Amino acid sequence: MLLYGITAFVVSPLNSYVTAARGKLSLVRAMTLTSAAYNLGAVLGPISGGWIGARLGLRNVYLISAVSSPSRL
Repeated sequence: MLLYGITAFVVSPLNSYVTAARGKLSLVRAMTLTSAAYNLGAVLGPISGGWIGARLGLRNVYLISAVSSPSRL
């Protein structure tokens, strides 16, 4: 929970960036789009992991996650 709480400090700079880079979108639409995309990912992530785990086995969930992760070491 500590790590989750620390990441909450990222929200303010992200919102500032979104408002500065919104182009022709209204402020409300830009903020809503960002929030909707985040929440869609929060729903689709566990769904896709569960689907892969049920179809291909739990080991493959971790393999696919490791290969598709943008922050590989």
